[in-house]
Amino acid sequence: MTLAALVGVAGCSDDPPAARPEVPAFSTPVAAPSSVAAKAVPRTCGGVASLTEVTDILGAAVTGQTLPIVGVPEPKIGRTARIDCYYGVPDGAPVSAAVVQIGLASYTDRSAAQRRMTSTVETERETGAKASDVPVGADRGVLLNGAKRTLVAVRGNNTVVVTVNPDLIAEEQSGSLLGRLADRALTPR
Repeated sequence: MTLAALVGVAGCSDDPPAARPEVPAFSTPVAAPSSVAAKAVPRTCGGVASLTEVTDILGAAVTGQTLPIVGVPEPKIGRTARIDCYYGVPDGAPVSAAVVQIGLASYTDRSAAQRRMTSTVETERETGAKASDVPVGADRGVLLNGAKRTLVAVRGNNTVVVTVNPDLIAEEQSGSLLGRLADRALTPR
């Protein structure tokens, strides 16, 4: 048979067309790929978030100094770099007086970063903080409401911890606002 004859015979079949297979729907969010590159941890707080960005995102005046503490690698936990940025530190006051703190760290792999995030969440829950899932850009993080408002998240090989004094922003806005700060810190410039 020729190709034309085969096409003609195939088109003359009395059988109804085959039903299209049903495509499954996924109701759970798909995890971010583990191949997401880690953001290089900057040596200054400007690479994490500027004081202006912190103020703009929170919608609250954060005044005072921005002070960094550059951490060191910790091979036992897989940490390769770290910076903690303290925003709104009054002149002459210690970093503990900051109204906002953002800590950004990188790890040897996503698994090590995830273990650190889990450890932080468990520690905060043990002290009475209530945990809830919140968006951080296209990812998810955990908001911990306790003595302070803290958000922790993982993206690739990085972790971020954002903490604000509870009187700085309303509780109902904390997930959204801290999620935006965390996303800013995790996004390469």
